[in-house]
Amino acid sequence: MSRSATLRRLGAAAATLSLLAGTALAAGPAAAQDTGGDETSGLHWGIKQSWRNYMNAFGGTITPSGGAVLDPDPELPAPKPYVWPEEASTFDPATGTGTVEFGGAVSFSMPAHFIWDFTFAEPAVTFEGDGTGTLSGTVSYAFYGTRDNPEQVQEPTEVVFADLTFEGAPAAEGGTVAATISSAVLTEEGAAAFAGFYEPGAELDAGALTFAVPDSEPPPQGEPAVTVTPSKGLDPDGAEVTIKGTNFAHDGNDGKGYRLRVGPGLDGLKDPGAGGAYLLDREIPVADDGTWTVTTTVKAAYTGTDGVSRTAKDTPFSVHTFAWESRDTTWDTTTPLAFASTPDVPGPGDGDGNGDGDKDDPAPSCVLTPDDAAKGDLVWGLKKSFRNYVGVGIGGARGNSITAGDGAVITDIDEVVRDGTPNPAGVPTGAYRFAFGSADYRSADEFTVSYRGTVTFAYPSHFFTFVLGDPEVVVEGGTGTLRADVELRAEEGAPSESVNLPGVALAELDLAGAEVRDEGGALAIEDIAATLASDEAFAGFYTAGTELDPVSLTLGAECAQLPGGNGGNTGGIGAGGGSGNNLVPSVQFRPQAGANGLAQTGMGAWPVYAGLSLLVGGVALTLLARRRAGASDT
Repeated sequence: MSRSATLRRLGAAAATLSLLAGTALAAGPAAAQDTGGDETSGLHWGIKQSWRNYMNAFGGTITPSGGAVLDPDPELPAPKPYVWPEEASTFDPATGTGTVEFGGAVSFSMPAHFIWDFTFAEPAVTFEGDGTGTLSGTVSYAFYGTRDNPEQVQEPTEVVFADLTFEGAPAAEGGTVAATISSAVLTEEGAAAFAGFYEPGAELDAGALTFAVPDSEPPPQGEPAVTVTPSKGLDPDGAEVTIKGTNFAHDGNDGKGYRLRVGPGLDGLKDPGAGGAYLLDREIPVADDGTWTVTTTVKAAYTGTDGVSRTAKDTPFSVHTFAWESRDTTWDTTTPLAFASTPDVPGPGDGDGNGDGDKDDPAPSCVLTPDDAAKGDLVWGLKKSFRNYVGVGIGGARGNSITAGDGAVITDIDEVVRDGTPNPAGVPTGAYRFAFGSADYRSADEFTVSYRGTVTFAYPSHFFTFVLGDPEVVVEGGTGTLRADVELRAEEGAPSESVNLPGVALAELDLAGAEVRDEGGALAIEDIAATLASDEAFAGFYTAGTELDPVSLTLGAECAQLPGGNGGNTGGIGAGGGSGNNLVPSVQFRPQAGANGLAQTGMGAWPVYAGLSLLVGGVALTLLARRRAGASDT
């Protein structure tokens, strides 16, 4: 598109300001919208009336789908709000709490203003029981740039979109419940998902909902299941494990509940008086949805309250569940535990009939000790949304680069994929493997490992280069810290000054849900949850507590074969925490206009539309328009 054509489109949009303000503001506050809702079950809600008016006034399209429809109430003026069909409910009329899920989606598009798509789908209303609640939904959008290559993109993301106030308590009559939403206010999370069109606290449409009363005791789906994390390679002196159960009927077993015991599988497992024989004996806390979680510490040897000493070597330990004081075996589960120094099967001298008596097991051929920690690697992607931001870019990644060296390499693990194509802009976006440097190893849950390598992120049109180098992991117990050298090289035009933070505490680590393997002289810990340690640690791109990519590491003796062969750990890194909801970091390192006009973006003839703000009944709709200063018309 030529520069003159772009300016004509922006000028035409600016000329509509007075009309836009008149049509949007005439509707009044969003909360005053009459939502009807007396004739059709489901959620009657229109998101925001001024947003619908804006779409209607400037030739946008509104497309309900998946069961969502325009409200059929003939008394409601156009553009009408929507009715979303009920899908499921956990609402409890006795307490006034629970969640009602609805189906369907509504998509908005206005090509003239570079809004290619904004979709709100699958709303869910949660009642807190005190007259308040929340409204969640799945939001996706594509804005600015071109339809085929939009600048701002959000994949479908579930967010808590609005805080709700209800008019009185939900009213149950027969098999249905009706509730009126008197006020809906945009949350901070909702404002971010709305791409900044509205500020947090903006008033959204009121609404109403009618839904069926769910069965008081829905049957559990599937068989009871129990997982123990970690369950193998456990420290015999004490390892924290998280035990989770699903499909346990809440208030089942005639109200007597279920029991959790950890220890050997004794003949008297279900004996009410046998609890003293177990390392752990407790009631299982089952939630309304049939799930439960217990975190505890297990050991390879203990003396029960019955005064008897037991070891996992003699009688392997397991996690057991069963119905309390019942012959019903529906809830019986057994999950074995394997300790690092305890063989999975009996060896010589363990009563296997070989005539070895109490002869000690032969020593392992390779053992990781404090004096022999000699190799390993660290696999970490830092934060996937940041890799996406630099590697895919906003409106393209021309001139951008992500490079690694000094012992670090870029892998194909957890690459950014668009339309089935990894690294769509040609910039490598996979996670990084850092080489082993040195280690101070004391035990499998207490060590410090330094790794080598540097990764450099360059975004010339956004005026910065970010460097991550030489990470170090310190673990003590179930938590840890990842330190690294962090440097931001900010050029003129960047909204932040350069910083250099050697050895800064970059991430807080939580090993509770990680997978630990300690065998054959090698320690491997995969999927360690990581959160940003401070606002400054990531050079101001994100705030403290932000989820980063999970961390996976290996450490081994010289004689050990590391998991994954020569390369160490080639997997074990999830795409979860660091993917984030937004492509651009919260500090928004974007080109800023200088004193002489538009910034030098380095993006050639690519138009990045800025400079036009349309105030639509409280909407701050910013259409970005930037291009290289002095570039000739095309």
